[in-house]
Amino acid sequence: MEQIVVKYLEYLNVPISKDYFKKCMLSHPDYPSLLSIADTLERLGIDHQIGKIEEGHLGNVPFPYMLQLDRRGAELLLIKDQQDVTDHKNDLEYWKGVVIKLEPTDTITDQEHNEQLAKEKLHRRLTIILGAALLGLFILPLILSTILLTALLLATSLGGAVVGYLLLAKDLGITYKPVESFCNAGKRTNCDRILNAEEATLFGAFTFFDAAASYFWWQLIIAGLFIPLFTTGSASFLAALAGAAVGTIPVIGYSVYYQYAKANTWCRLCVIIDGILAAQIACLGVMYAGGNFGFGDIAFIPTAIALLLFAVVASSIILLKERLKTANASTRAETAAKRVKFDPEVFIHLLSQQDPIDTIPFSPEMIIGNPEAPVQILMVVNLHCNPCRIAFEAITQLTAVYPEKINFSIRFMPGMNKTIGDFSASSYLIRYWQYHIHGQKEEFTNTQEFIGDWYAHMNPKTFAAEYPANGELSTKSNGTELLEDRHYGWVKENEIAATPTFFINGYKMPRSHRINDLMPMLPGLAALINEQKTRLRDNELAQKQEG
Repeated sequence: MEQIVVKYLEYLNVPISKDYFKKCMLSHPDYPSLLSIADTLERLGIDHQIGKIEEGHLGNVPFPYMLQLDRRGAELLLIKDQQDVTDHKNDLEYWKGVVIKLEPTDTITDQEHNEQLAKEKLHRRLTIILGAALLGLFILPLILSTILLTALLLATSLGGAVVGYLLLAKDLGITYKPVESFCNAGKRTNCDRILNAEEATLFGAFTFFDAAASYFWWQLIIAGLFIPLFTTGSASFLAALAGAAVGTIPVIGYSVYYQYAKANTWCRLCVIIDGILAAQIACLGVMYAGGNFGFGDIAFIPTAIALLLFAVVASSIILLKERLKTANASTRAETAAKRVKFDPEVFIHLLSQQDPIDTIPFSPEMIIGNPEAPVQILMVVNLHCNPCRIAFEAITQLTAVYPEKINFSIRFMPGMNKTIGDFSASSYLIRYWQYHIHGQKEEFTNTQEFIGDWYAHMNPKTFAAEYPANGELSTKSNGTELLEDRHYGWVKENEIAATPTFFINGYKMPRSHRINDLMPMLPGLAALINEQKTRLRDNELAQKQEG
């Protein structure tokens, strides 16, 4: 499901991080469902519509769009043009009218996503540079080679190394669409069946994947680097390669026999490897017959180097593969855990276990966001606290992504006197806010900018210069002194000592969650709170009618 949505977004040229999008969907408590799609798209700020139409009206929907099929667990089908409609005529029999339409955008509102996308772009560039450099290292000797057979040996080693990588990738669950199409084309071809068979395990954790990758990468290093660099020992290295090639003859025979006679199906990648091995045997045989090397050229040092190199390559591949498998398993376990953690019902239950607290808004109250939003969060901060600064940045991100679903109220801890003139920083901000920001046309936006400017530098002189007071803050009019007393009195009454501290709809946030955890579950949380309010309202109305 998530792969189809990503494919749709890429078709629309939306700057999307595939890994981040998939992680968000897979960790959604309602995955796989349309709700997991809708919430993830809303989190990223991508406009979308999900609706149900009559089958005869599908032609009125502009391309592209996705259809939900009632097959294999709510399968999605991407329709890019009329040709796709024709090609998937049989699939449309499972369509029950649900259409998902996404709108192209150049801007993603989720800052964490944008940071991840920037990292992925950098990694892609570095991968291209690394690949080009490695390819150059192995192609250059091929170009400069004056012996056609040596060049052929190097080329087949390079081809085998590529196929070996593809086998390792399949073992790790990394798939490439062209490779999958190639492997599964035809009635008697099934790479996965061959590669996942017990016979593919040679001994212990060492599999056919590892053996093929190790052999060809070992061979590529010798043919591409050692032979050109150590010309005096090239005959010994060629003899070592020839000895190894002879040892692959029974491997080729068993591979062909197993696929043809026992499995009754073919693995195209395995057939390619068999063909490369056979070509190398022939190539080395011709080189041997032509006097390029002889088995009498075998020397201790080059042979020892070749054996040690194979041990290094094979053990490195196995260790790297096991590390990646462990990392993948950890990621899957973390994703499964997050589905529970990000479940709004679980969060509401944990929230209800906390002691309730009086969070009735002051008059006036410093508010950021929609005052009528279902999710009401009160944040207690210290203006000199770096975690508070980080939490405030998370707040601004939440309000940017979900402006109608969330509301923040901010209350201050008492600060040190004479931080800004005669005032503590908190007293200065409270008074300045009430005199200059409260009651203005853009009060909510200006409040967010006002507090954000403080946390941008956390420097009293810089802030006072940007928001200067002309003596009016010293007066007691307009209730400013009363408001700051209410802030400090409320903090003292509720024995709040740590900052930042969050209260959600009158309950302290559970210790198991952080403010950033609200991002993936906020749509579901808002819907659940609205349902609870509606249910409570209906119960009260029913009780009145009964009375």
